[in-house]
Formats: sequence, structure tokens, C-alpha cells
Amino acid sequence: YIFPCYSCGNPAQQMDDTINYLAANNVRLLKKGEVRDSNSTEVGATVGMLWLDIEGTQYWSSSASNNVNFLQGMVDEGNARGVSMGIYTSNSQW
Repeated sequence: YIFPCYSCGNPAQQMDDTINYLAANNVRLLKKGEVRDSNSTEVGATVGMLWLDIEGTQYWSSSASNNVNFLQGMVDEGNARGVSMGIYTSNSQW
């Protein structure tokens, strides 16, 4: 999970920092459409999806359109890096 930080700014950089941090710590994100090789001898963990955890209205802008644009920036960067993503949230968080 990544907990995006609206007040920290730069959503694309947050996505890059997360992906790079995971890679530096032997956590490999499968690319879209990639299947994990069960015979792999790689060291570390392999995960199939990076989840954006969107919770806590106090962490976000009061503008829904600003929040959507911020999240879109994260998703666009994740897509550019080939990462499979999901969004974890609920109606009450919007």
C-alpha cells in the first residue's frame, strides 16, 4: 500500500519514490500482464499490485477535482512505469 500525501505535492514523484524504494529493498513489482515465475531464484519479494490507500478526508484538499487530479498524476506515473495498481477507498473518503 501507498498512502498518498496530498500536502507533500508532486504525485508522480511520490509514485517514483515508492517504486524505487521497493526496488532498492528487494521488492519487485510485476509489470502489467507479467506472471510470476514460480521457479525464480530471485532474492526478495515479488508483488503483483501496488495499492493506493485513499483514506482520511483530513489528508486531502476540500476540492474533489484537485484530489482527482492528484490521484490521476500518481496513476499516470504508475502506468508509465508499467505498474499494476488498485485503489482502496470508500464513499465516505470522498
